Amino acid sequence: MTTELAPGEALHRHCPVCGSDRGDALRRLDYILFDDLDMSGDFRLMSCSACGFVFNEWTDGGKALAAYYRDNEHYLFSNTGGTGGGGPQEAARYRRLEQRLREKITPDSVMLDVGCGKGGWLRHLASKDYSALMGLEASAACRRDIQASLDIPVVERIEELPPDRGRPAVVVLSHILEHVPDPVQFLGELVDASATDALFCLEVPNTPALSQGDAPWRDFYFEHINHFDAHHLRTVARLAGIEPVEMELWPFLPEEGDPEACIFLLCRRTLGDPPPLAMDRSLRETLAARLPLRPLSTEQEERILKDHRALALWGVSQYAQLILGMHPRILERITALFDASPAKIGRRVAGIEIQPAAAIAEPPQPPLLLLPHSDYVPWMVAQLERMHYSGGYAFV
Repeated sequence: MTTELAPGEALHRHCPVCGSDRGDALRRLDYILFDDLDMSGDFRLMSCSACGFVFNEWTDGGKALAAYYRDNEHYLFSNTGGTGGGGPQEAARYRRLEQRLREKITPDSVMLDVGCGKGGWLRHLASKDYSALMGLEASAACRRDIQASLDIPVVERIEELPPDRGRPAVVVLSHILEHVPDPVQFLGELVDASATDALFCLEVPNTPALSQGDAPWRDFYFEHINHFDAHHLRTVARLAGIEPVEMELWPFLPEEGDPEACIFLLCRRTLGDPPPLAMDRSLRETLAARLPLRPLSTEQEERILKDHRALALWGVSQYAQLILGMHPRILERITALFDASPAKIGRRVAGIEIQPAAAIAEPPQPPLLLLPHSDYVPWMVAQLERMHYSGGYAFV
């Protein structure tokens, strides 16, 4: 596997901020994706030679990613935060955002939730008697689910927004821009469709904060194809025609986790020309210094492999799929995969069917169980102790 790539090479995917066709390759990103996905898991982490933005370049183009969001029904059943669910943790996020906007909106403000997922934020607003709501969502399954229970228009494309609702005065993009192939163009189209004084709420992962710690690779999801710092988020906003007026760093879940995990930017629509584009290479330099060539060190890999038993893995996260793709010797030894999410159980990765977590205790000769870094690990360890699991486990 090649890990050192030439600087200043031609890009298949032009820089999504400035459009430059030259970039520096920082790292390879090889994921073993679910077998039912018709897309490659091979990406490269690139830095634009012109403006310094960091993003993923893919081998099979953005069409496969667009089809993934449109046709993938698994989002509807996912328990992952940020999918528009209705659990207590998501509800806390909705309350925080509503409190942040309370003095700037009224019950009849026309509000658009972009990438509304399962509709949690729309449901929250409807329960508070906000009446002029709309949603934009790529997933057909999520759109059907929302419209089966809410009298709120939810459409796939910007041009399908119903004109009788009026132009949006408040547009929320919560953890959306990191997924979008062309964030400047996409945001610009939303600006064009909004009211002249519209308020935009942008929230994205704060890559400099998330790349710290013992597992700097854990938040590099294959779905996150744009990696923002505050400078480049402000740049995207201005290029799209909105001016940042307030910025805050906060945790993904209120009062939990890294207090600077997310960048929240409040912007107003402007009519002037955007300022000149400024180069900023600080994120590129940060990631080049912090990210090892692969998620696990050679010592970690050898320590796992010298135990000659079969391996299993519990928690088929995107980070776990990166480990399997970047460490083929470990993948060769995997005989079982486990997960607690109904969105994953029954699917296959590398031909191995994902089993429910309860099946971990069943094998007569238990394998060494790999536990990828996540916020769930303490709970998982407690479950293993409760099961009296005898195979042992290793953190990866």
